[in-house]
Amino acid sequence: MGTVAHGLWKFRMRSMLALAVAVMLGAAACGQAIPNPRDATNGRYYMLIHVPKTGGITYMMSMHSRYPGQPPIIIDNGENCYKFTKHSMRLEQFVTTTYLVRWPFSHAQSQYNMCTASAYARAELRPFHYGGAPLHNFSAWVDHYASLRQRPRSGENFLCYNPWNFATRLLSCSLFQPYDLQLEAPGPEWVTEDKSTYLAHGGAHDIIDDVLEPDLNEALKSLDEIELVGVMELMTESVCLIISHKEGGLPQECLKSCDQDHFQLHVPRIAHDVPPSATVHPDLRTMLQLADIVRVDFQLYQAAVKKFVSQLQAVSEASSTTLLCPRALEKVEMLIALGEDIYDHVDRGMPLSEALLVYDSCVTDLEIRGRTHPKEMSQRGECYYLAGDIALRTRRDKAAA
Repeated sequence: MGTVAHGLWKFRMRSMLALAVAVMLGAAACGQAIPNPRDATNGRYYMLIHVPKTGGITYMMSMHSRYPGQPPIIIDNGENCYKFTKHSMRLEQFVTTTYLVRWPFSHAQSQYNMCTASAYARAELRPFHYGGAPLHNFSAWVDHYASLRQRPRSGENFLCYNPWNFATRLLSCSLFQPYDLQLEAPGPEWVTEDKSTYLAHGGAHDIIDDVLEPDLNEALKSLDEIELVGVMELMTESVCLIISHKEGGLPQECLKSCDQDHFQLHVPRIAHDVPPSATVHPDLRTMLQLADIVRVDFQLYQAAVKKFVSQLQAVSEASSTTLLCPRALEKVEMLIALGEDIYDHVDRGMPLSEALLVYDSCVTDLEIRGRTHPKEMSQRGECYYLAGDIALRTRRDKAAA
């Protein structure tokens, strides 16, 4: 195990140990007062309601490195259902909750990368890669999960993630299940050594009770209860927000004028050993098919971004500075506008917009260039933002007309 990977593993285990202790305290309290972790963290202790692949490890590592030598300032909830975490740990009594979101289309692709190209995938999921499971490319993976619309079935997640409205599922579900479930194999591509069963991830990693579209209203209620929200596409601003909450004001590293390119605050990027070549843009057909899988998550993303922006504005007013510059906010607005173009076509039958046609052309060009210059295939988000810029400008022009 590499040094970075080993460090992440140790940090995650430390975080999970703290979670386990807290859960046991909550279960054993039986009406007695629960020890207050804020006593050890200057009054601020945080629980990340962790949707995998939304930047949670980066978020926690940023806080951990800022306060070295202290007990973990922020831990995650084991990637389990928010309601389970809330009730088992009595969160309202001793912890500030926080939650990260990510544009659902790139979130799904990141789940695929983790399940196929990460160090975890290479070490733990090799049997699936050679057993006929649809993991050989992102389009095949999306095809598999899209087919669940006709035959919803829990357990078909290849010991990894089921992307159907993952973020909404985690905020609306209340069950706890062990991660590793032994299930009856539906076909030869799934089998383990005994040729009849296979392992699947349970808990919030999979759909629950075969439900593909969890209750958005329940998820929005949970989002309203959670104190702090972050957005992966604005990770530095997200980290500055939680630091401001802990310290009662913005640190110098989070102060900048909008004509500056970067904050002074350093936020590490954690890639889980996924090679850059694994991050490619899906073709337009796959994007349109993916829209059905992340439809509810897209609505939740919009609501979370709105709450996040409101919180940043409040901090900016209190500190007489600008924490969220218009250029940074436009990054998220572009992605939302591109998503709206996708759903206009998929749900309302509108013709492909100029933005979607540009996206299709961009992906094709990148693929052609990538055959001779492979590094160009890994330009993160180039086509998303190129098309999103057009989608956003078009919608602004229509609104102004």
